[in-house]
Amino acid sequence: MSLIVAHHFAVHGGFQFGTDVFSVNHLWVQFLSSGGKIGVNVFVLISGYFLCQSKGISLVKLIRLWLSIFFYSVLFVGLFVGLGPESLQLKPLIRSLFPVTYSAYWFISTYFVLYLLSPFINWFIQTLSQTKYQRLLILLTVMWCLIPTFMISTFQSNSLWWFVYLYLLAGYIRSYVKDGRAYPFLWAAGSLYLLALLATAGCDVVGLKFPLVAKHATFFFAMQRLPTLLISLLLFLGFKNMRLGFSSLINLFAATTLGIYLIHENMFVRPFLWKTVFRNASYAGSNWLIPYSIGVIVLVFTGCACLELIRLHLLEKYYKKYLYPVADYMTQLSQRFFDSKIFRNYL
Repeated sequence: MSLIVAHHFAVHGGFQFGTDVFSVNHLWVQFLSSGGKIGVNVFVLISGYFLCQSKGISLVKLIRLWLSIFFYSVLFVGLFVGLGPESLQLKPLIRSLFPVTYSAYWFISTYFVLYLLSPFINWFIQTLSQTKYQRLLILLTVMWCLIPTFMISTFQSNSLWWFVYLYLLAGYIRSYVKDGRAYPFLWAAGSLYLLALLATAGCDVVGLKFPLVAKHATFFFAMQRLPTLLISLLLFLGFKNMRLGFSSLINLFAATTLGIYLIHENMFVRPFLWKTVFRNASYAGSNWLIPYSIGVIVLVFTGCACLELIRLHLLEKYYKKYLYPVADYMTQLSQRFFDSKIFRNYL
């Protein structure tokens, strides 16, 4: 989540750097932007690793997820429209009232669908032998990673298919890859990350002569590019093999990470945060950009984490106990529908 917040500082900050000048500040902003899709990939790998052996969908978790999304979406449309910075418009209002359906958060909508599909993906995984599983992963890697990297084509892929691929990859690791040492993976991830950053700097330098090259300097940090996939995978494997033990501090922040995303990436909060409050772009030529950006990223992360902790302990704590009977009731209703004559005779 720290990587994702840093990414948003860079890409939503309104920075404008010319291709005719090579500067440390430009390279720093590119560095901040480079980790966003790595963070997304790692998040999905972690989810797939734990979900791939689950028995089915937890309605309680699904309802909790939806309620947290809905809470922040409605809260911020009310605040920004009610307090005056934004005028009431129909399209943003509908997106805020139906944030998952209308992709108010692209990641959340994609992840929500992935979670709904997870029992069927798990069933599919169980039908595959290890050899067929390997062949499937090789095929998907070629189509949705190698072709986008070397031929610059999505090849009938999108964020949902990519998430399914990462889920399958994590499932294979869970089933067939044994634990090992952590630090070789982390060293490899760091080395590859450094190489990708050097390639970015090289594109900036070449871009002084050929501006088109500079415009695509961060090409290898896109979500489906090979370097990003390898760095994400190596980081995941490294931390998976670590023996950290129990840490209440890690668990405390881990519980807030989704809320951090929902707060700072809200459609109303995003421009207000980066362009009005912190005025990122105004520091583009400043000698203070690097320390300023680090301070802002830490502040946004911890501030949003505190807000999410307040929601968890002052709001969700009290309605959480009611979710279990609601989930049971919804399960009973769905079972009655599937057992009904209408479903069996006509569907």
